[in-house]
Amino acid sequence: MTTIILLTDTCASGLEELQSLKKLILESIDQFKECCASLSTSKSAQDLQGSLWIEIQNRTPKVEHETQLPPKLKEFKVLSKCVKDVENGDDLRAIELAIQTNPKDTAAQKQLLEKAKSLMEKYAEEISGRVNSPELTRTVVEICHNGCRALNSFRKVYDTLWDEKIVRAEDLALQAYA
Repeated sequence: MTTIILLTDTCASGLEELQSLKKLILESIDQFKECCASLSTSKSAQDLQGSLWIEIQNRTPKVEHETQLPPKLKEFKVLSKCVKDVENGDDLRAIELAIQTNPKDTAAQKQLLEKAKSLMEKYAEEISGRVNSPELTRTVVEICHNGCRALNSFRKVYDTLWDEKIVRAEDLALQAYA
């Protein structure tokens, strides 16, 4: 009994330390952002801020939430998979960096427009294939029913996918871009 109490006390103390450390880190990040904002015209400050976000992203453990989804939901192909080869390439990051460095670089702008055109074509092709699929209605209904049964509501499925995939991806992309 004493051992359990000691372990509980240690864990509680550890949690308080973690909360305190989290607060300190967030305050430091806010301070860092304020300093960068005051030096917003400085290219070095912008580069330093961008490198900090990348460093935080690299050091943050990636937590994959293994959700117990029904097979129909697990095998559902996420739309972004159809453009993975275009949107995740180093060449696209180089174009973005070139435009960040020199927003008036017409060659980089042209390259970015070509990439965007390629993305739009791939998305249009994938969406068209899905919309014209004779199984579309059945697939949507099965996913909705499975989502409702598995997680008690379609809203939970939607929120989970939104929070896990879209919001996280946007945050990481914005931090890398900013």
